[in-house]
Amino acid sequence: ATPSDKAKCTLFFADDTGMYRSTDKGENWSAIATGLAVDEKGIATIAVSPNFASDQTVFIGSEENTPVKNGSVFKSVNALGATPSWSTVHTSNATVTSIAVSPNYATDAAVFAVLDGTSVLKSTDGGSSWTTLTFTTAGFNVALSPTFNDDTADCSGASAHACTVFVLEKGSSAALWRTQARGSADGDW
Repeated sequence: ATPSDKAKCTLFFADDTGMYRSTDKGENWSAIATGLAVDEKGIATIAVSPNFASDQTVFIGSEENTPVKNGSVFKSVNALGATPSWSTVHTSNATVTSIAVSPNYATDAAVFAVLDGTSVLKSTDGGSSWTTLTFTTAGFNVALSPTFNDDTADCSGASAHACTVFVLEKGSSAALWRTQARGSADGDW
């Protein structure tokens, strides 16, 4: 199978025994997070690039109670390889509960991560650097509009939905927050 065909059949899964990948629609699985600076049991979230067939990019977030005692965001740009390599692109003192990759990742390289109960982060360079967004409540999960960062979208009026970032608040009085400012550091929530 070509890399593109293989990517169409690829699934990722993590549980308390590790992180796994199948390239045959779930028929067979192999461990792929070996060599990380985190116990594989500490993987809290997985996010796959929408351009996975060409860029093979996968992000994973870890729990804070791992052997290194930090929540981290890891990135692989060869997740279809026999032994994917992983680099640490962010380290924190909180569990990374959610990661969202922009639908236009190939052009905007935007990635969002939620640090459990502390902050929402945004990267516009594929995870090389991060900005903390102005968000005054405990975030838990992040999602992006399917047209997020569409350069043709006007982020005001009737087209504001095209620029929306959603964050689910953690806790018993959980609420869904949004900003229509493409997740800018000073966007209104």
